Amino acid sequence: MKQFFLLFLAILSYGISAQDLKLLPPQTSGGTSLREALENRRSEREYTGAALSEQMLSNLFHAICGINRKASGKWTIPTARNAKDLIVFAATEQGIYRYEPENHSLKQIKQGDYRSKLGMQQEMFSKAAVVLIYASDLSKLDFCKTVEEKKFYAGVHAGFAMQNAGLFCAAEKLGNVVIGSYDRKNVPELLNTGTELPILMVQLVGILK
Repeated sequence: MKQFFLLFLAILSYGISAQDLKLLPPQTSGGTSLREALENRRSEREYTGAALSEQMLSNLFHAICGINRKASGKWTIPTARNAKDLIVFAATEQGIYRYEPENHSLKQIKQGDYRSKLGMQQEMFSKAAVVLIYASDLSKLDFCKTVEEKKFYAGVHAGFAMQNAGLFCAAEKLGNVVIGSYDRKNVPELLNTGTELPILMVQLVGILK
């Protein structure tokens, strides 16, 4: 009976976390040169609706704010005083996820396709392979004296991440565009971010037509 109960708990635990995604190890060498990526970086808004490959998804998140120095746990982007306040959510056809740099994985927070509910241009959002949503944990910016100062640093950190994503897309011949016209009501409600985790910006990534 005890063994059955333990087996049941194991199955239940697996079911709860089964939709979380442990990303493949990122590719950290080869590819397009930085100069070529800078030359090719641009905003693109027309996508096929196809999903990214598992390797491409892994490489994308590593570029955004993955760990590139395992000993110190530091990211591919700088943050003031190593605050690591940036939080990156991702909406795909399967659900909404939160990226966890420490174990390079996507933790599912909602199941289902919510992409068209995140922006005013619903068709464009629904055709993006990934809708990236940048937020910040302002409590980690405790060296700032005011909320306005915290939001300033948070915005700068998100800017670093968005540029990394944009250059990655240019190198991999993917489309991307930074969007300010996201749904300011639906996005915070779907992510349950509240005032302590303000939404900073949204970026679409997709396979080009």
